Amino acid sequence: MYKFIANCFFKQFLGDLIPISEQRIIIAKDSDEITLGKRILRFINTPGHARHHVCIWDEKSRGIFSGDTLGVSYREFNTSQGKLIFPPTTPIQFDPEVWKKTINQLMDLKPKYAYLIHFNRIDFNQDSANMLIEHINGFVNIANTLKKTQSNRVKAIKKVLLNYFISIC
Repeated sequence: MYKFIANCFFKQFLGDLIPISEQRIIIAKDSDEITLGKRILRFINTPGHARHHVCIWDEKSRGIFSGDTLGVSYREFNTSQGKLIFPPTTPIQFDPEVWKKTINQLMDLKPKYAYLIHFNRIDFNQDSANMLIEHINGFVNIANTLKKTQSNRVKAIKKVLLNYFISIC
């Protein structure tokens, strides 16, 4: 059913999805580089959110194209205290300890920006990384607290997450 709904969504908003030939697919490995104009982009294996994730480092802009690895940040959630960065909904391969290690390794690059897959380029520094790690820990605590909830677990998680976000904004 999910596949049917996804196909309808894509067709309605994006048109027909046409596969490319396998000869055009390059499977990037950790530390692989490509040159794009005068920029060298380096692929970095970044597990934690999911095992298959990679980030792309652009040394010239000091920016990381981060996929989901460096979180989500919507301008609508900014407050007088600044931007809010939080973990996206996690897949079944979620490993919080590996994810936090990955974030800390990316900080060794001393990035200036994160190009988040969910809609924004944001300034990204150690405070940003610490905020994301804090919220990964918060989400893990919520999951651990509610993992034995038997009745209406989804509703309970929604309620606790809503209260969590209200408390941090």
